[in-house]
Amino acid sequence: MWHPTFLLRPRIVSVRSNANGRYWIGMAQVFLSAAVFGVCPTIMSASYRYGVDSYSGPAFRALFALLPLFFLCRIRGISLRIDKKEAGLLATAGVFGLTTTNILFCTSYSIIPVGVATSLHFTYPALTCLLAVLLFREKITAGKLLSLLMAVAGVFICADFAGGSYTPSGIVLALLSAVSYTFLILFLSHTGLGRMNTFCYTFYVSLCVCLCGFVFSAFTGHLTFNIAPMGWMFLLLAAIANLCIALPLFAMGLRKISDTTATVLSTLEPVVSVICATVLLGEKFRIHTGIGCLLVVGSAVLLTAIESRCRKR
Repeated sequence: MWHPTFLLRPRIVSVRSNANGRYWIGMAQVFLSAAVFGVCPTIMSASYRYGVDSYSGPAFRALFALLPLFFLCRIRGISLRIDKKEAGLLATAGVFGLTTTNILFCTSYSIIPVGVATSLHFTYPALTCLLAVLLFREKITAGKLLSLLMAVAGVFICADFAGGSYTPSGIVLALLSAVSYTFLILFLSHTGLGRMNTFCYTFYVSLCVCLCGFVFSAFTGHLTFNIAPMGWMFLLLAAIANLCIALPLFAMGLRKISDTTATVLSTLEPVVSVICATVLLGEKFRIHTGIGCLLVVGSAVLLTAIESRCRKR
């Protein structure tokens, strides 16, 4: 006998199909965002060959991103109004988080190879876990400890301390950029600033990076406008890629998939950086560099997998 519920079957299949399609689109968006983020260090490193300074470079990059971000917020109907508390939190995140990270990170890959600097910077997942245990009394499991050991081992193998292949100052700067980025993550996590609209947050933090970067560059004597046309082009390209393409893609993808899945996919970034630096900049790819990069990325993947398993419980 015909039954009305029979009509529901095609709809159920359709809903499930749409959900699966939405999920795979989200994964693709986060995957592409990580790939674009991974290209950015190579773009900035190339800009240094045309007069861009590692101190003022991030400030110019943030400046070029402000106008597109402003129009993006206007088009999407996103309000840029903030109160005094939010302004203070944004200033703290901008100065001690993103501005410091940009200056340290950009300076590091003007001294050491881009792939190595990126891999050292990507010790921040393990460092975030360590500081969460020490400062916020979070429990650490054997798996988390293993991820920390993998990250440390990757740092030593990748940096090749014994061989002295890379300038120590560049290694220290890259590691300090991981520390400042760890501060930014913990600050966002424990202040609730991370719940602010992504584009609004990015606009004001970029504004802070721009202002602080120019002040710092002028104070240290590194502010220069004597940049070749190709240097300006690379800065504009980095601004669009970093803040106008990669970040929005990540935000859109995060709405469709879990944060854990997004984080794991984002570990593609240092791998892309190594490939781009080798292909585009002609940097030598050594076996120990590859092993070190894999260990650092592996530590981040292991850490996020453990967090995912703990949340399921």
